[in-house]
Amino acid sequence: MKGVASSLREQARLLRGIGNDDELKGKYAVSLRDESEGLEKKLREVAERYENVHGYLTSWAGELEGFQIQADKVLANAKRAQEEADADKKKTETNKPGPGEPSPSPSGTDHDPLTEYRLQLNRITSERDERASHYAGKIRDELDDAIEDSFWDDAKGWLHDNADLFKTIGDLSET
Repeated sequence: MKGVASSLREQARLLRGIGNDDELKGKYAVSLRDESEGLEKKLREVAERYENVHGYLTSWAGELEGFQIQADKVLANAKRAQEEADADKKKTETNKPGPGEPSPSPSGTDHDPLTEYRLQLNRITSERDERASHYAGKIRDELDDAIEDSFWDDAKGWLHDNADLFKTIGDLSET
């Protein structure tokens, strides 16, 4: 994305040069100057869009990696806790009371040793989803700028948004 932005900025610089060129003569010169100025401005805006979106995606990638590291730690701790619980369960099964001996109290034996880890993972997932929404909003805001999307961009977006509906209709028509 940075490369695209850099290329757009270079093209904008060249267009600015055309617009400022007093050497151009003829009927097309005025039109070329006028059009190059507008296009140069739009290219700079698109370059800025690319740079900003690149920044958001880079930041999001870093945060996402952090969430993954946290989740991996929780998973490792949960595996250890599960192994300990399995070992304790196996130990109590091998030490079953014989006939006529009192059995141990069942209170507390139904405790899920992984509850704490599930809660931690849910918290991490919620934070991740919240940050994903934050960055998605930032990127959407960047896309809502002065550069108008063409009819085909809008049509393509509409088709993409409704692809599931078209698939369902196609599946129904096959039956």
